[in-house]
Amino acid sequence: MRRPLSIRSALIGGMLALAAVVTVIIGAVGAISINRSVVHEAQERVNHDLDTISALYQQSARMLANQIQGRTDAFQAAGGPETTARLLQVKREVRISILNMCDSSGRPLAGGYPDRNVHVPIDADPVLRQALKGKVAWGTMLLDESRLRMEGYTFVGESLAV
Repeated sequence: MRRPLSIRSALIGGMLALAAVVTVIIGAVGAISINRSVVHEAQERVNHDLDTISALYQQSARMLANQIQGRTDAFQAAGGPETTARLLQVKREVRISILNMCDSSGRPLAGGYPDRNVHVPIDADPVLRQALKGKVAWGTMLLDESRLRMEGYTFVGESLAV
């Protein structure tokens, strides 16, 4: 025979159920808050690291541009084989893949240009546009296969296959 539930037992059971529900809600809110905090902190760390890497990259690019300027200040704007040989020497010294010289209209003067009749697309090159203003210019840009070939980069097929 079952005893009927007393008011006291019903109140205690209700209080226990209410306490369990409140505990679950507080736990869920706490877990969500902690998760958001951890994600936010992780994103802040990643952003800081990316900013640091970007600053180091920009500093390195600026130093490389200044090195190249210092080694090429005395170059004649006429170009020719002697200038090409000196450009190759600078290219080896600063350990870069492409180093060419063109005039302000985009006509190749010296370097590894395979076709001297093609004009360098100055309008499409933000680094060259800055250099034409008389400033040391540097930057990062994506060169497509045709531009790489025009600049005399000979390993295009192998590079693109990798």
